[in-house]
Amino acid sequence: MPASIPDAATVNGKLKLFWMGRGKTENIEGARAFSKALTAKGITHVLHESDLGHSWITWRRDLYHQVAPKLFR
Repeated sequence: MPASIPDAATVNGKLKLFWMGRGKTENIEGARAFSKALTAKGITHVLHESDLGHSWITWRRDLYHQVAPKLFR
C-alpha cells in the first residue's frame, strides 16, 4: 500500500463508492491483495469479481448491475 494514501477517515469521507471490478481471467490476485490492504487500512471499498474477462460487455454489465445501484440509492 503506497504511503501516499491518506488515512481511512479521509478516504471514506470523500468517496461515496470505491468500487473495483475484475474478471477472473484478469489480474485477480493483484486486485485481491490490494483489497486486503485497503481492508487492513480501514478503507471502505467493494471488489467485484466477475466470471468474464476484460471486455466492453463486462464493464457495461458491472456498471448497470453493480456500480449504478450502489451510487444512486
